[in-house]
Amino acid sequence: MKKKIYLLLMIVMLSPLFSENENSEESISTIDDVTTELIDLDQKGIVSIYLQDAPVTTIMKGISQLGNYDFVAKGKIEKTVNLTLKGRSIREALDIISDSTETEYRVDGSIITVFGDGINSSYTKTYNVLKGNALTIGNVLEQLIGASLTTQTASGARSEESKAAAASSDGKPVARIVADRLNSQIIITALPSQHRQVDKVWPKIDVGIKVRRYSTKMFELKFISPGVFVGSIKFLIPGIEDSQIFQLSPKGATTSLSSSQKRIIIQETKENLEQISTLLQSIDVPPRQVVIDVKMVEFSLTGGQKFGVDWKSIFTNAGSALPVGEFFSPLASSGAGRAKFGSLGPDHLQVVLDFITTSSNAKVLSNPQVTALDGTQAKITVADKIPYRTATISNGVIAQTVEFKDAGISLSVIPIIFKNEFVNLTITPAVTSQIGDFDGVPIISTKDLSTTLNVRNNHTVIMGGLISHEKSHEIKAIPFLGRLPGIGKLFQSNSNTTKSKELIFLITPRIYSEFSSHPHNKMRYKFKDDETVKPSGYTFVDEKTQKNELLEFKRRSKL
Repeated sequence: MKKKIYLLLMIVMLSPLFSENENSEESISTIDDVTTELIDLDQKGIVSIYLQDAPVTTIMKGISQLGNYDFVAKGKIEKTVNLTLKGRSIREALDIISDSTETEYRVDGSIITVFGDGINSSYTKTYNVLKGNALTIGNVLEQLIGASLTTQTASGARSEESKAAAASSDGKPVARIVADRLNSQIIITALPSQHRQVDKVWPKIDVGIKVRRYSTKMFELKFISPGVFVGSIKFLIPGIEDSQIFQLSPKGATTSLSSSQKRIIIQETKENLEQISTLLQSIDVPPRQVVIDVKMVEFSLTGGQKFGVDWKSIFTNAGSALPVGEFFSPLASSGAGRAKFGSLGPDHLQVVLDFITTSSNAKVLSNPQVTALDGTQAKITVADKIPYRTATISNGVIAQTVEFKDAGISLSVIPIIFKNEFVNLTITPAVTSQIGDFDGVPIISTKDLSTTLNVRNNHTVIMGGLISHEKSHEIKAIPFLGRLPGIGKLFQSNSNTTKSKELIFLITPRIYSEFSSHPHNKMRYKFKDDETVKPSGYTFVDEKTQKNELLEFKRRSKL
């Protein structure tokens, strides 16, 4: 068995007795029968010391030799120590001397190294997390030793803090902690005394939480945007961090992304990755779409229609029992007349279309159709571009350019589909026209309004009230006599007239959710004559054209 070894240092003189001279080795005495085997650093009762102004290097060297450890001193150490120890272990003795004199030492196998002033004694050590959470433990250690904490990501990248140790105000290097959540490890670069602090508290903080083993998986989106997917993930897994989600798309981009940019890499547990996969299957589906049919109709108003078209008389004359008051209501308007809107079913819409067809005061300006995704904007513009010249002077040279302003009709519609086959429409029509010019630049008058309403699928919204007035000056004259100088005015008559027009929008949304049910895809493509050999490389077209092509094929085959 190992015998206990006691170090008895009775120092009654001052530091000269422990100066670095040839007799300094005689200041440390041990009993005989010293074993050559290393003594456990934590074995109690090894060191008993009484010190007064003793050189730190000499004392720590003697304590190391008591346990048969090799001793290395790096740099110059001029510190002294005053203390009394009784029955301490080697580690306890070294710790007390190190803490009281701020001298760093490190145990590496059988070698004890002491570092002098100005020597960087920091080293890196990896701690395996067995029970706790790597990031949670990293946060605790960050406060304990005053370190900078970074997180190891799936790609292996770290923040700038972990690339180089920064110096603190006292000149000592700042400890660094890297929390590697993927491999459940804590990587610490710190001073030996800081590592000893970590070793003491590690058994107390690596407890109580099940180890989370992380995996990495890439998800490829088809229809939804990366922003929607990431937001859904954070709702599903509230604790997930931004560092666990890597997006290939440009920051802030939501549209016009290529397939490669709609990929997201996520670092999480296998259980959570399975939940995310299930979530993606549920939400990444083809979006429903709306075909928006728009009819822009211009009515020429007569004298008794200064507030717009009298819709009540239209339905009354058609013999319809439609309660008009339920469908048309006045709205506030900044322009002439009153803005009006209403909703009509397919049957009642036909009454309006019949009236437009037969009325000499109604003219269909445009009948466009546009398809929009659920929740996205569709815009229709029917306008002329009015050119005008602008001039700029640069270095005495005048440069002229031609610019354009739009004048016409524009309509913006945002459809949102509800489950009960209702469509929420945000409609913003605008009418612009030139009313003059200033220094050659057109003066544009704009009338617009905006409203949001709900309408049934395949029902029609009617918006009116955009009334415009055009003034004209007309001169009538008797041929030849009206052009005579001086007396020609006697044979002329002048008149000023004002024409009022109201622009009406008929907007019909039609929902479809699958490409096969698109209203434009209703034609059947097939050959009916199975006895005739079909030509290779034919193109499917409408049935009438196919018949003609088939007859032509038969005729040519007989030649």
